[in-house]
Amino acid sequence: MKKLLFTLLLPLLLSASTLAQVRVGPFLAYGKQLDLWGLGAYSEILVNERLSISPVFTHYFPEDLDFAPRRTVWELNGNINYYVIRGEVGYLYGLAGLNYTHFKIRTKTALTDVVEKDGNLGLNMGLGTMVRINDLFLPFVEGKYTAGGYSQFSLNFGVRFQFGDGTIYDDY
Repeated sequence: MKKLLFTLLLPLLLSASTLAQVRVGPFLAYGKQLDLWGLGAYSEILVNERLSISPVFTHYFPEDLDFAPRRTVWELNGNINYYVIRGEVGYLYGLAGLNYTHFKIRTKTALTDVVEKDGNLGLNMGLGTMVRINDLFLPFVEGKYTAGGYSQFSLNFGVRFQFGDGTIYDDY
């Protein structure tokens, strides 16, 4: 399944990046319901002056639970960002999209090794803000709520680097 998703998404991202401006970057995430910190990769493909498509991947740091189980969680998000405020210094945007969260709990004892996996679909809604340091360096903060099979509020803190022709003023 992972190979299929990667095979389908990679050509789409590469072809879109040649046609439009793209922003990519790392971020630090905190999931409230999970009570875990994680790292993620953010990408944003600008469609027009107000809309962008944003595939996001987050991998939360594994956690050892009581009596030796180990919990691993990652999520894949596909959001559409709508820029409400576009200023010289910063931007405010709303987001909505789809979420897939994958859980794996592994319990290892002297006699058994039990692995439980689960995946849940959900819907994202949230707000984000981005500060313009220069034409290439854009720190951001994003808060979103995921409703569905596994609901949670998460905060993302990171930086985006802009690639493509033109400057940020050409888009906004």
